[in-house]
Amino acid sequence: MSGSDDNGSADDPGDLEVHATTIDTTLRIVVRGEADRSNSADLGRTLEAIDLSAVTRTRISLGGLTFCDLAGFEVLADYLDGLKERGLRPLVDSASDGVRLVAHVDGRPALLDGRPPWTW
Repeated sequence: MSGSDDNGSADDPGDLEVHATTIDTTLRIVVRGEADRSNSADLGRTLEAIDLSAVTRTRISLGGLTFCDLAGFEVLADYLDGLKERGLRPLVDSASDGVRLVAHVDGRPALLDGRPPWTW
């Protein structure tokens, strides 16, 4: 698990990375790698450590999240819910079909884009 404010890369493509950058009042979070039971607690601690004091807008990119189980998604979903409780409206982009499937299984597809995780 790595977390930083730059655009470094993980040593292993499955490693979980969280990069947070604030420009003006917009927070951009990029999540890459795999989020699962083995690293969900670390993911939660990394997200909660992000300074939100000057943030008015949030954008979260999940396009690099190659795997996400329910434990990993619940941490992400709880963080998104917490942002909403603070009056922020997080915009989530680039969620893969796999991540959207987990969101539907968890009963919270609206946290992403609300679309079903399949295209017919």
